Amino acid sequence: MKPILWLAPFLVASFLALPISSPAQWIPIVAKQRKLVYQVNPDASEVLVSERRGTFFRTSSGSVIRTLFNVKGGQTQGKGSSILIDAQSGKTFSLNHKRRSAQVSSYVRQPPLLPTPRGDLSDDRVTGSDTINGVECIALKCYEGGFDDDNVVPGKVWINVAHDLVVKSDCVWFSTRRSVTELYDIEFREPDASVNFSVPEGYTVRSQ
Repeated sequence: MKPILWLAPFLVASFLALPISSPAQWIPIVAKQRKLVYQVNPDASEVLVSERRGTFFRTSSGSVIRTLFNVKGGQTQGKGSSILIDAQSGKTFSLNHKRRSAQVSSYVRQPPLLPTPRGDLSDDRVTGSDTINGVECIALKCYEGGFDDDNVVPGKVWINVAHDLVVKSDCVWFSTRRSVTELYDIEFREPDASVNFSVPEGYTVRSQ
């Protein structure tokens, strides 16, 4: 089984949009998102080293766009960056809005994207259940590599099976970084027509 590298933002963003059950179509989502990264000190104290906030949109066709902005002094900074998953092509793009560039992932899913069952929700991975930001979730262990006891790291990942959604992950990586990524203010509806689910016009597209 391929490992899930939760630390890498590009892969985390993709994983948070992955299907978990197999309904007839994707369940559309409109939500806010945040990502906090803490330095974990030898005495177990923590210092916030990075804060990013933004939006998460998913259509009933399966296209996803996640946008994050750096936060300083409580205010968002710059033009931000996005991860775009195009359901029709199966391609994933990393968008840099300041540079007006789009990097295409070398991994391409078979289009069009369809929800598929998750085969990794075994009893030894599930640790309980919680309501996270108003959504009923099951809690899973965090892993740095494959789903093996030797790869378990402190923390949990919360997913909502019925709505095909990873709502939150809170994991400690390499014993020195705690990364918390979550969706909140979640609504199960189609995004507004103003949300762009394609690479913006004029962006330079590069392959990974």
